[in-house]
Amino acid sequence: MTAAVKVALRGITWDHPRAYEPLVAATHEFVSAHGSVAVEWSTRSLFEFGEGDVRSLADAFDLLIIDHPSSGLIAASHCCLALDKYVGANDLRVMSEEYVGASFASYLFDGRQWALPIDAACHVTASRPDLLARAGVGLLPTTWPDVVELAEYLAGRSDGCLVMPWSPTDVLMSLYSIHHAAAEKGGDDVAAWTASLELLGQVATLADPSEDERRTSPINVLDRMSLTDEVAYCPVLFGYSNYSRTGFRPNLVTFSNAPGRDVGHHGSILGGAGIAVSATTAFPEVAVELCRFLTSSEIQAGTYVRTGGQPAHRAAWNDDRANELTNGFFSNTLDTIESSYLRPRHLGYVEAQNECGRLLHEWLFSGARGDAAELAAVFASTLFSTPTSEMAPDPLG
Repeated sequence: MTAAVKVALRGITWDHPRAYEPLVAATHEFVSAHGSVAVEWSTRSLFEFGEGDVRSLADAFDLLIIDHPSSGLIAASHCCLALDKYVGANDLRVMSEEYVGASFASYLFDGRQWALPIDAACHVTASRPDLLARAGVGLLPTTWPDVVELAEYLAGRSDGCLVMPWSPTDVLMSLYSIHHAAAEKGGDDVAAWTASLELLGQVATLADPSEDERRTSPINVLDRMSLTDEVAYCPVLFGYSNYSRTGFRPNLVTFSNAPGRDVGHHGSILGGAGIAVSATTAFPEVAVELCRFLTSSEIQAGTYVRTGGQPAHRAAWNDDRANELTNGFFSNTLDTIESSYLRPRHLGYVEAQNECGRLLHEWLFSGARGDAAELAAVFASTLFSTPTSEMAPDPLG
């Protein structure tokens, strides 16, 4: 405990209590057991987390909390370490079964493991049951046509309205979830994307977001749901268990499985975060050891979830204490995350995602909408382009 610091690590995550506070708390336990190690965590915005370039961060930090669509860029640039060089194959095989949904596989690209899942999320439904009851709504929609009906019913209400995150990236994420709910064919099927666009357009028209609301993120929506009585229902956004914890905000938000084709199928995309190690770190062994510590079942179902984290380990999602803390967040949404859709991750995908989000936002809100089929064809060809040899998909993709 009193030994001089010999290893100093710097890490960066995104700026939200769900991301920062559990990392600090759990890292403190690691440091307490390794008296010669010091770790400092910094934050960046959620926008930078989802749309920024990890290569510059890898030059400045030892540990990176990353979004899985960056896996292809990391594999091509080798800005982060391939963790399979430090973690045995048998351990990796065991770990591959321990995390919810495709969380572990989302950081496996080109045959290498570029991060370990530390946080898990997907698109789920958020609601205020008290406001819905006041509006005369008993049951939540289970399909997207049901969502349209509820949006029509709630349209124009001053309280209990339907709201979604409408920022460019978030509308694209919603389109993915609608597509995953209904599509029977592969990701580049133009007809399925066209139908999904038309349905999202219906919801946007009925919700009629203001100019300011058209730039909102999931956090903006959840803050509004938990701090005011204006919003009763959001069909899909990335879930944040903090908002279902008593005392986090004045009003509890309830999370449930996302709409799908029917009650047994949920349309959702995978989110969450992984912890990666910079290729420039001077202390790779200690950094990898810390990654394994933070993603272990003991920490994930213990300190990490207790201090506000949203763990990726299935042990935490099935833990009674974790569900008591979060009023059932994990058990209420487990079915959705286990079947959530893993977005493409090839080199250049993040840029394609950003551009398609901009095009979709413009199509929804810039005035008269153009032909949905034309925009669908752009998405099918841009988001799902055939990888080159440098962009080879991983075996689990």
